[in-house]
Amino acid sequence: MSAHADSREIMRWLGGFTKPPEVTYLVHGEPAPMEALRQTITSRLGWNVRIPDYLETVRVGPAPSAGR
Repeated sequence: MSAHADSREIMRWLGGFTKPPEVTYLVHGEPAPMEALRQTITSRLGWNVRIPDYLETVRVGPAPSAGR
């Protein structure tokens, strides 16, 4: 998600989800606006929101099967 976009529109869009994602990652924008958006999503929707560290790698998708 981008903190540069209109936060009201983002919140409207996120509010339409019937099931929240396991984790929402904010990856575009300046640190202060991203933190503000993270706090808004967390407080209003109760979602788990993360801002990855610079150059942090995050695996997105299902976890690898056991025994692989």
